[in-house]
Amino acid sequence: MEAKNCQERVLSRIFHISLTTGIILILVLKDTELRRACFNGNWLYVAAFLSLCFIGFIFYFVASCMDPGFAEISDQKSIMVTFEKTEHDSESQSDGEDAEESCKILATPPLGGARLRRCGYCAILQPLRAKHCEDCGRCVRRYDHHCPWLGNCVGERNHRFFWCFLLTQCVLIAWSTEITWYAFVHKKAWLAWFLANGFLILQCLSCV
Repeated sequence: MEAKNCQERVLSRIFHISLTTGIILILVLKDTELRRACFNGNWLYVAAFLSLCFIGFIFYFVASCMDPGFAEISDQKSIMVTFEKTEHDSESQSDGEDAEESCKILATPPLGGARLRRCGYCAILQPLRAKHCEDCGRCVRRYDHHCPWLGNCVGERNHRFFWCFLLTQCVLIAWSTEITWYAFVHKKAWLAWFLANGFLILQCLSCV
């Protein structure tokens, strides 16, 4: 399972880097607005586009490489201690020091009277809003989904970076599509048009 997950992560990251780099190369090598900006010295335009690509890479690798919020054994121990203190809460309140200690432990994690489940795969007591990911083989706190494009789960810790990555990608795709659209070359014959715009068509398909 671990070897399969590692292979998935490596392949997804290689594919993302290759696809993004290929799109940039097509936009630079073909007669596009980005290429003309390079030759005409419009460095603000070029810098804005490349900076957006770089920011997208950063958000991608942060969301892809960081721990999404895997539930650890320490979480289970904390929950079990909390349950134990809850059962003896009425007795501990008779002693001021014990009552203070109970409040500190009960504050982490905040159960709120909710009933917790034991994971049928990990055999650990799941924290609130945690679910088991069959792809990663672990429970994830505030589990959203497993993203094959990231090769990682989207959970408590990387959820905001995942949305930032999606936002930058949407802007980058829209911008790349606009550059590609105005770079199409008009030809009377279909074959000549296809040969002249083949890479641009591939560029549009890759953006989709």
